[in-house]
Amino acid sequence: MKKGRASKRHHFLRIKSRRIKQNYCGIHDQNGEIDPVRLGRSVNTPACCSCAMCNHHRKVFGPGMNETRKLDAAKSQLEEVVV
Repeated sequence: MKKGRASKRHHFLRIKSRRIKQNYCGIHDQNGEIDPVRLGRSVNTPACCSCAMCNHHRKVFGPGMNETRKLDAAKSQLEEVVV
């Protein structure tokens, strides 16, 4: 079932008020006042900035150990088949 417009509006306003109460980083301008554009953007983006702690770890540090092992195993199997 598709979400209705009223439901989307309700959740948008709910998350918006939650960001204000939590004093979410990045919603205040240089004067310390809440910037409505930044506040609206913070509702749609889960991370408040793009630093190594807030960003997705794979974008910052590359693939994890398990994924690296699986890729190496797949490459070795391909080399055996090709040779």
